[in-house]
Amino acid sequence: MEFFFIGLVLGTIVFLIVKAIQNSGGKEPTEFAYSYAKSTVVKALEAAATKCKLKIKHSDPVSGSFRFGVGVSAFSNGEWIDVQVIQHSDSKTTVKIKSSPKFGFNNSSRNRKNIERLSSTISSELSKYQPAKETSKVQSVADEISKLKSLLDSGVLTQKEYEEQKARLLK
Repeated sequence: MEFFFIGLVLGTIVFLIVKAIQNSGGKEPTEFAYSYAKSTVVKALEAAATKCKLKIKHSDPVSGSFRFGVGVSAFSNGEWIDVQVIQHSDSKTTVKIKSSPKFGFNNSSRNRKNIERLSSTISSELSKYQPAKETSKVQSVADEISKLKSLLDSGVLTQKEYEEQKARLLK
């Protein structure tokens, strides 16, 4: 009987160690693309987090890095929801959401529900804003050349540097 109990305890310890190792890596983040500027998506994320009753642990709108906590419940040991907001252009922003347990076992179905709830609330919040329009590349290149010209005129760039940068933009 004593050997059975020792085996049971050792088996449980090995099981817990294996689960901890599995949980430590986490899963790849779930990615969502939006046709809005980063600042608008950040506003929607902050409003969505409040509506979803997530506790802000870390918030850096400039870098687009956020961490929210979900408390312990009957179905979960609590989890961290890490969010990264990345702007690709004036009208394209990606949101990556990753959920991981605070401690204990990974309840992937519960974590998935929290990710889906947060993303749908972000989408709902974004529907209050007008989607951003894509800036034409021609206008952007013209703006960049104009900026280069002002740098040349102010003496920051040499004529050679100005010509090189202008040629690079026009390719």
